[in-house]
Amino acid sequence: MSRIVNAKRLGNGVYEYQGYKLANYGHYMSDYKVWWVAVNIKTGYISFFANSKKELMQIIDKDELEREESRNDR
Repeated sequence: MSRIVNAKRLGNGVYEYQGYKLANYGHYMSDYKVWWVAVNIKTGYISFFANSKKELMQIIDKDELEREESRNDR
């Protein structure tokens, strides 16, 4: 399910991946986790959250695969 495409680094903790800007949103002591967000570049809205960049990329890939399958079913 994973793709060969790598995220392009834009800056410190900021990457671009398949139409999304991935950003390290910060470390929260209350739950001891680092959160990453995916912002849709076209809309500017946050679409996904995850605890690692790798997990976030997998979520984006899964969502894109589901969208392709739903387009093919029509």
